[in-house]
Amino acid sequence: PATSTATTPSPSPSPPPSSPIATSVAQGEWICADCGYIYDSSLFGGLFFEEQTKGFKCPQCSGPRRRYAKKVGDTVGVTLDGGDGPILAASFLGIVITFALGAYFTFN
Repeated sequence: PATSTATTPSPSPSPPPSSPIATSVAQGEWICADCGYIYDSSLFGGLFFEEQTKGFKCPQCSGPRRRYAKKVGDTVGVTLDGGDGPILAASFLGIVITFALGAYFTFN
């Protein structure tokens, strides 16, 4: 009887520290602006924060990815995935439409 050995693919290794990718990505910490959680790539299979998808949630407070800020030295920035601007604009537009429809149906 022949035996087969199935191999499972191993996860891709992190780039060596001297590579430009590792140097540019790993220069700072990503911190949740809501709860202060510091992203640790070792808890997420070695993925850098920049490699996480937009559906990523903070494991401590379930805050969305856009609430994380990058800290390099003493400087803290924000992600470039839209932030809260689109949400606020859509909310304002919804309120305006609600009032317009209310006025229309009240006076007609």
